[in-house]
Amino acid sequence: SMENLRKRGIRDLLEAAEKYRLHRLMGLCLAAISSDDFHGAVPPSTIAEDIGSVIGDTRWGDMKIVCSGHEIHCHRCIVDSCANYFSEHIREQLKAKENPV
Repeated sequence: SMENLRKRGIRDLLEAAEKYRLHRLMGLCLAAISSDDFHGAVPPSTIAEDIGSVIGDTRWGDMKIVCSGHEIHCHRCIVDSCANYFSEHIREQLKAKENPV
């Protein structure tokens, strides 16, 4: 039935949310699974905590800034959006990779 298909989709989404530790999405999925007519309130955003938990994590960083011998692992998209100096440098590097000499 359509209801079983909907719940199976939500369970698949819940599995992915658990795998990637997306707590807010997990809460939404669990609420939807436990209710036949889910129209509950959306839980408050945890985006700041989610991003904060991966900042400085070398597994997720795709760039490294070295200053006075200290390495700072970071995320290119965040650095690019927050600092014009680094944004220009990142864009120059990407352009050089696209057009090798």
